[in-house]
Amino acid sequence: MHCIKTAIGLTFLLLLTGCETTRSVSGMLGEGEALSGSITFYTDGGTIEMFGGARTHCVGSFQYRRAGAMPVGGDGHLICDDRRSGPFSLGLHGADRGKGAGMLTDRRYQFRF
Repeated sequence: MHCIKTAIGLTFLLLLTGCETTRSVSGMLGEGEALSGSITFYTDGGTIEMFGGARTHCVGSFQYRRAGAMPVGGDGHLICDDRRSGPFSLGLHGADRGKGAGMLTDRRYQFRF
């Protein structure tokens, strides 16, 4: 248990010192369009970029929700090249792993990182 607390503390300290961490993203738009891309975490939030079918390229940013000083999730907005857009929320499982979901105009999407 002590090792887990130490690892979480060190990861949180790295986030506070301005380091960035990038992770792969995979997900699904609607019921059949696979999404892939990356999510980058910064001190106060992050950015996300996802690609899908021929028309789907989306970018967005998010700000953290916190429980005390610890980030527990985030809320953001995604905008696509074809002008679809919408809000999303994500939950963190550790400092840089988790899942999220949102709506692009009228289609639900979800992702993991």
